[in-house]
Amino acid sequence: MAETKSTRGRKKSVSTDENIKVVETSDDLTTELEKANAEKAQMAQMLAQLQSQMLAMQQQLNNQNNGQGQVVIKQNDDLTRTVKVVSMIPWTYNLSTQPLGRGKVYTFEKFGEFQNIKFSDMQDILSLVSEQFEKGYAILSTKKDYDDLGISYIYDTVLTQEKVEKLVSLNDDNSVDTILNMEEDMQEKIIGIIANRIATGISYDYNKIKKLEDNGIQINELVELITASNESDAQ
Repeated sequence: MAETKSTRGRKKSVSTDENIKVVETSDDLTTELEKANAEKAQMAQMLAQLQSQMLAMQQQLNNQNNGQGQVVIKQNDDLTRTVKVVSMIPWTYNLSTQPLGRGKVYTFEKFGEFQNIKFSDMQDILSLVSEQFEKGYAILSTKKDYDDLGISYIYDTVLTQEKVEKLVSLNDDNSVDTILNMEEDMQEKIIGIIANRIATGISYDYNKIKKLEDNGIQINELVELITASNESDAQ
């Protein structure tokens, strides 16, 4: 009788196929569906925004068409507005609206003289020589003018005409020390004003003038030069 071998309980070998197809699960399908719905919602939102913008543009165009032929004239106060500018220079001083003294020229003959300068001209002048106003060569009469011309930062530092008048009189006990501690440019202007006044016969405290001289300011020499110049002009 031939022997037979039992195969019960023996595992069958399974060959592997490199091209096994992966079947998508229901979770994968749900994710793709949600992504598609999100993209549709985003497109719908963009379309709604575009339609809203188009309606707004159409409304604006209609308003422009309806307003054709209606000219609205707005009064520009700056066209007629003037700015009072006071010279702090003891001799002839010019301000011009263009470089090298061209354009509209405003001339100041002496300290304290003022000119009413058009606001638009002041804008041009400041674009060229704002540093002269920073140094106090000339001042504006009101804080509003400083603010509107965009140089409000100068207002709190520049000497006013009243302060200069008080300073050059040398009546204050601290006036000489104030002059000595000034920046050189402004110091020269103040000394020039004092020298001009002495040359015209105005009297000053001898001790205060001597203190200026002792600190290297040759004010008496300047007075002599001014006096000689005035006598020469008078001949």
